[in-house]
Amino acid sequence: PRCHHPHHRDQPSNITTTPTTTTTTIQTHQNMSNNLGAAKRLRKELQNLERAALSTTTTPKNNNDEQDVYLRPTSASTSILRWTALLRGPDGTPYEGGVFQLSIKCGTDYPLAPPSIAFVTKVFHPNVHFRTGDVCLDILKKEWSPAWRLQAA
Repeated sequence: PRCHHPHHRDQPSNITTTPTTTTTTIQTHQNMSNNLGAAKRLRKELQNLERAALSTTTTPKNNNDEQDVYLRPTSASTSILRWTALLRGPDGTPYEGGVFQLSIKCGTDYPLAPPSIAFVTKVFHPNVHFRTGDVCLDILKKEWSPAWRLQAA
């Protein structure tokens, strides 16, 4: 049987639509799948970092960049989307001898969107916002590529 209301004549009575619920359900599903995609990618990056750390302890190399960067999830049990990096200041620069902490936040759309990176340690540099510590680089904005990993950023 069809509804006889003038606005519903073309719609069969056995079909009910709730656009708000449908849209919300689709958005929730997309967010969950994005979050799962981001988490999967970040877990793979963590495995690669741990594998690289093991290989450098068994076969140390000269001038190894991995020894100057420590990158791990802040609390893997809480969220794989938040990471901490420790950078050793490069030799021959004013930063030599320093260790600098960064906070890295990945959105649920990572790696399609870049992470946000900010220095926790106060740093005075043209690419670092003097109050917030936010790193201001093209590769963390419009030049980001999903092929890059956190370590490259």
